[in-house]
Amino acid sequence: VAKTHSSDIWEQQTGMKQGKLWIHRGAKVPRDWHMALDNGIPIPKEQPWIVTDPNTGITDEMMYPHDHRASSENVINCGCMVIYTRLQN
Repeated sequence: VAKTHSSDIWEQQTGMKQGKLWIHRGAKVPRDWHMALDNGIPIPKEQPWIVTDPNTGITDEMMYPHDHRASSENVINCGCMVIYTRLQN
């Protein structure tokens, strides 16, 4: 939440559009579908990631890793993080 707020302030002060990157930081039992989101391609900050657990078929729209609205299959023991970056025009 703090990273998102900081990104909002930066965007307001600079007028530059912000994007975000999903970063998989490794885990004892990694989720392949989380690793696939770590592709180095930023998406617009206001766009959710579509995160589907292939084992259960559960799909979540997540604004960031650990999004409180997401299912436990995509949140519990997740070691991922979000990094905000400037979007290129």
